[in-house]
Amino acid sequence: MKKIFIAISVFFLLHQNSGAQNIPEAYKTKFTKYRISSKNCTMITHFTGSQLFIPEKAFLLNDSDNIDSLNLYYKEIRTPLEILVNEIPMTAKISGRDYFLESNGMFEVWAKSGDDTIAVHEDKSIVVRLATKPNEVDVRMEGFRFNYDQHYWESFTNRLKFSSINKEDDDLWGSSPIENDVYIEVEGREWAKKDSIREVAFQEMEIFDFGFYNYDRILVRETFVSIKADFTNEKNKKFNDTVYVVYEGIKSVFYYPPSVWEDGFSVIKNRPYKLFLIDEEGVVYTLKTFPDLEGITTHAFVLSNDGIAKDRIELANKIGI
Repeated sequence: MKKIFIAISVFFLLHQNSGAQNIPEAYKTKFTKYRISSKNCTMITHFTGSQLFIPEKAFLLNDSDNIDSLNLYYKEIRTPLEILVNEIPMTAKISGRDYFLESNGMFEVWAKSGDDTIAVHEDKSIVVRLATKPNEVDVRMEGFRFNYDQHYWESFTNRLKFSSINKEDDDLWGSSPIENDVYIEVEGREWAKKDSIREVAFQEMEIFDFGFYNYDRILVRETFVSIKADFTNEKNKKFNDTVYVVYEGIKSVFYYPPSVWEDGFSVIKNRPYKLFLIDEEGVVYTLKTFPDLEGITTHAFVLSNDGIAKDRIELANKIGI
């Protein structure tokens, strides 16, 4: 069995999201819209307990624009299930090398006035405190920003701060949002229940432009085992859909489109995992019997039909994450 460590092959990373991913659009995480002042300082407390601090005159606007308020759009991604349904790649390019990432939470934030996207003023910055449980704070985390053109994460900052709620913040930051339309997905997951998190710790990141940001650690100690793989149903019919792998204790999702099955599929040694796919008709297929891969260089994985998931809760139950 060939062992590979996690500077992963370039071929695999370039192709890990190139296959068809049959995730229904309705499963994806929605934005929360906040109507905020374009001039005053603002503190927003998101329903997860996370906080956004926006200084006065934070937006790049012309004096002639005469814009008193604008819409700020914000959402968070926290779990492997949310990473999966939002089809978020979990690889980064650092100094020309490619790595897998594990996330401790992500946020995406944008500002718009009408149909126009608004930037952060070049002399200003916005502070985002992502709420997390105190026992889940991980000082190994660094800040990454998503490159939409290249479709991977780029290192952004290692200057994260970790803090607890400061009750003086309300005095320091004056105006609340003018109004907000909260699109809350209360599908049974803890972080989606309004006002559920209050006595929390924060992972704090200062950003200088809007975009998609991630609190991550690079997976460098895990040993991956490469296998020439094939995937069939119980009737020996071969699949042509992206295979997903999620590991116990790792907040990430590993994507394997058919283009990499022959020379790019791998599993972490001695780590329990879930393996599944969703075909073009929305049928979920999962691996029920986990083979002993020690000493094996090729293997045909047989996946069982688990039917169509009507929503994210049912999908989570079917795939076991």
